[in-house]
Amino acid sequence: MTKDNLPLHRKYRPNKLEDIVGNESLIESLSSVLEKEIPPSTYLFSGPSGCGKTTLARILAKEFGADPQRGIIEIDIGQAGGVADAQKIIENLRFKPFKGKCKVYILDEVHDSNSKFQTRLLKTLEEPNPGVYFILCTTDPQKLLKTVRGRCTKYQVRSLRSKELKTLLKKVLIEEEKLRGFPKEAINEIILASEGSPREALIILDSIIDIKDEEKLLESINDFNINKKELIELSRALLKGEKWKRVSEILRGLDEEPETIRHSVLNYMGSVLLKSANDRAYVIIGEFKEPFYNSKRSGVLEACYTVCNL
Repeated sequence: MTKDNLPLHRKYRPNKLEDIVGNESLIESLSSVLEKEIPPSTYLFSGPSGCGKTTLARILAKEFGADPQRGIIEIDIGQAGGVADAQKIIENLRFKPFKGKCKVYILDEVHDSNSKFQTRLLKTLEEPNPGVYFILCTTDPQKLLKTVRGRCTKYQVRSLRSKELKTLLKKVLIEEEKLRGFPKEAINEIILASEGSPREALIILDSIIDIKDEEKLLESINDFNINKKELIELSRALLKGEKWKRVSEILRGLDEEPETIRHSVLNYMGSVLLKSANDRAYVIIGEFKEPFYNSKRSGVLEACYTVCNL
């Protein structure tokens, strides 16, 4: 498949740190790491789904000098997270890369591994073989052993702000020669539907970019929100100041991860503030700005209950 025929989220996947939209402080920190004569060998990227953790890992791997074809080994830990899989990784470390200066193991969704997998890799993560790097990616770092987290240089990859998503979408629309005549409302709706995820934003854009009729285009974007209807309903209820009885009813029907709920509320309130000043939206952002990694479901309930009693 040629690059022109690739889906937009793959066609415009950044290849260099300077191409990344958002996460400026993180990019600056990674750039300084690359300037070191001997950079750390083990990294942990955490953040919500679709925020760019694996993309950053691939860029970092190439900057270390790994060959993209043979020297970068990506492993979906959801499919290979047992102790036997850890042993296989360790055994393969003795083989030098066929090309490039190093080997880089990207362990995606590493929180899906079991404790035996993590324990087996502890020594390796602390002291990898010369010329070997490990980059762990996760949406839930608290599921990792504390000893694993302690052996990593840690980076939090955040979702994109609405302004950053707008920059990304306009950049792609310009490259695709589609910006002229593209409805501004559609861009705002894509931002709302993607909930801070650049990958999700480009997937939605890809599906509607060639629709000429504005009404049909907006309807198509709305289709992406059907599965998120209850999340949006929760945000609207909080913003309108609904009583706890109503908010708790919505929460009982939600089967989403706490962090997914948090990011949905934050992005909804952010979109509201972009359109006009709204003190309540601002206060709600304050209640939801801290991650629920430790408090989990109870953290969501506490934040919602607090907002209901403002």
